[in-house]
Amino acid sequence: MKRRMAIVGAATLVVAVALVMFHQWVQTDGRPGLRGFPEPSLRQDVVQEGMIVPLASCDTKPRIQTTCAATYPSHALGTDAGGTVVVSVLVSETGEVIDAKVSKPSGSKYSFDEAALDAARKYTFDPAVKDGRRVKVWIDLPVFDFRPPR
Repeated sequence: MKRRMAIVGAATLVVAVALVMFHQWVQTDGRPGLRGFPEPSLRQDVVQEGMIVPLASCDTKPRIQTTCAATYPSHALGTDAGGTVVVSVLVSETGEVIDAKVSKPSGSKYSFDEAALDAARKYTFDPAVKDGRRVKVWIDLPVFDFRPPR
């Protein structure tokens, strides 16, 4: 019986200490939050320069400044292989492509997807604008169409 009471007493003490530590952990100067981590300074609906926003919400859409033709893969030469690739790019607030992904692959084994990505990364844009601030957006580039050279 004494042993059981000692275990219950020790468990109660551990829980009490844990609750005090948790309370201190979630409070900083009377405000909820983690110590050492800044609280968000702006509401989520306020646009900051460099934020990623949906293309449809932009006041000014990005405009292509520089394009790059995709190169037909050399290992596909001599075949009758062709394909179409759609690439989505993340356009930065400075108009550079900072990420690219294939949104519709060619389905071919001849690296048309990689060739389209290489070309897409070389595009430059006038950046998108929302609420007077330059923002990042994902956009689909025009289709890359690969046909065997004749």
